[in-house]
Amino acid sequence: MEHQTQQLTSKKKTILIGMGLALTTVLGYFGWQYWKKRKIQQKDTPIMEEPARPVSISKQKTPPASVRRNDTFPLKRGSKGEKVKALQQAIIAAHGAGILPKYGADGDFGKELEDGLKKLGFPAIIDQSTFYVITTSSGANPSDASAAKALADQLYQAVIRKDIKATIAGLKQIDNVQEYTSVSAAFQTYRVNGVRQTLVNGLLNTFKTPEQKQQLQMELIRMGLQYDGAQWSLSGIEGLTLMTTKSTVVWKDRNTPIPVQNRTVLGKEVTRRNEHVVFEKDGCKFLVKASDVTYLTA
Repeated sequence: MEHQTQQLTSKKKTILIGMGLALTTVLGYFGWQYWKKRKIQQKDTPIMEEPARPVSISKQKTPPASVRRNDTFPLKRGSKGEKVKALQQAIIAAHGAGILPKYGADGDFGKELEDGLKKLGFPAIIDQSTFYVITTSSGANPSDASAAKALADQLYQAVIRKDIKATIAGLKQIDNVQEYTSVSAAFQTYRVNGVRQTLVNGLLNTFKTPEQKQQLQMELIRMGLQYDGAQWSLSGIEGLTLMTTKSTVVWKDRNTPIPVQNRTVLGKEVTRRNEHVVFEKDGCKFLVKASDVTYLTA
């Protein structure tokens, strides 16, 4: 009996072991199939990378646009700049600070300047001619070299523009023949219609109407120039001034030649020696061929 029990127990163990091996085999098989399928899926599935974060771009601040100054003619309310300031300074110099009491010469054409102009009888819109009339009240002596150059430049600009009003305003600053001579010499450094001309010639060759000529004649006579009915000439100056008619050479002495350009004002004639002229300049005497010079007229 005991022997039969042992045999039965042995069979049960054999059955259980067989079932365990079968289960292990089945699980191993299905595990292998699952792992193989998973491997294939990983191979076929693309690798998803984390998208790169967008780089933040800082916006550059646009610098504020520079304010353009309106300093061109005509000057009017809203204009700003050096011309407006010069206009204000001229008005203050002529009529006192009380004419522009609040802002003075700040370079800004506002209501105060507009009211001041109206009070003085000027228009509220200032063209170039009116600007020169107001600003050319300088007390500088035009016979001074720098003042003569500045006035000559002003007159040249007026002639080029054919602005008779500005021209007359400039001429009013010349009080005598001596001052005219200085301004005219500076004026001849410019070219009018391509030619260097004396101040009188430059004026009369530009302003040709009878009314314009009459205005010019009144100013030229006032400052002391003489007119013989055909030609203007200087008066009140001792001696006659020489000017070259071509490029030539003047001699300080027999060993010192000095080349000079055409239309150069040399100095005052002292005497003539045969075919040469002796002239004086800054206290020194020079010699030049008479055929290369002429007398400087107005």
